[in-house]
Amino acid sequence: ASAAGRAQSRKYTAPARNHFPAAYTKTLREKDRAILKRRLLDGITYETLAEEFEMSVRQIKNIVYKSEDRLFNHK
Repeated sequence: ASAAGRAQSRKYTAPARNHFPAAYTKTLREKDRAILKRRLLDGITYETLAEEFEMSVRQIKNIVYKSEDRLFNHK
């Protein structure tokens, strides 16, 4: 199957349970958490994330940047 076909079959769905620290879950929206997790922990490219979440690459990059800033500067 093509990369586009695989991305089509993997559209975003909310996770069944959360595996992240409390500060992480209280600081970010669910979709932002999912995008950040896929980018940082799973190593998924911005382009693949854009297809998976049906957003532009620029939107994905902004979410990752702002989420990292919010998470790592959270007090």
